[in-house]
Amino acid sequence: MKNLSNKESAANRRPNICGLAAATSSPQSDATSAAPAAPTSAAQAAIAIAGMGLIGGSFYKAAKRAGHDVVGFDKGDPVDVRDADVVFVALAPQTAVDWIRLHADEFKAGAAVIDTCGIKGPVCRALAGVENGRGWTFIGGHPMAGKEVSGFANSDANLFKGASMILTPAPGTDEALLDRLRALFAELGFGRTVVTDPEHHDAMIAFTSQLCHIISSAYVREPLALGHEGFSAGSFKDMIRVGAPSPALWS
Repeated sequence: MKNLSNKESAANRRPNICGLAAATSSPQSDATSAAPAAPTSAAQAAIAIAGMGLIGGSFYKAAKRAGHDVVGFDKGDPVDVRDADVVFVALAPQTAVDWIRLHADEFKAGAAVIDTCGIKGPVCRALAGVENGRGWTFIGGHPMAGKEVSGFANSDANLFKGASMILTPAPGTDEALLDRLRALFAELGFGRTVVTDPEHHDAMIAFTSQLCHIISSAYVREPLALGHEGFSAGSFKDMIRVGAPSPALWS
């Protein structure tokens, strides 16, 4: 896929994310802070997206529809993140870690770099302190949305409508930055932003998502499933849909 961009002239360049309208903070528990996405509007921001598959492509389309300056990079594309206020890294876990390390000196001061991986502990531990002395902020992220199909062709600007966006910031992350990101996610369609730690995220996602995929995958491999025609309806379709995503990604 070619580099996707919506670049404007220098005179019309979007302001830094620090110009995003602040949203109201919500009280936090020890493990998780969940609140409806802020109703305030985010100022236009320059957004870069690495990985133009289902998730990255959906971020691209949602951000472009919201009026932000968006550029997307796929495998083999030249990468330029120097002007990006927000960078979404929509790659597989180890690839995301390697990509962020590779470009760590290129993100601008004040930028927020957010991965979208479905596991947070290994990713956040591998990237702990990567921004030290560089002036930008890494935040673990996980959009709770998806499909049983993959690729940019299946991406959708409405994929995140009403969904949760989970963030796992490091201790001491600027609360004002998190509030500004809440406003941005609201513009992209998310219904709420949940702030928690990587360990609690992984425990909850193992139960609410990964276990469901394991059960579905085992279910569809039962020999009786091959003879389902004439004996199946909605329940069967729901079960096999969950087991359909890429085995390479889930392994």
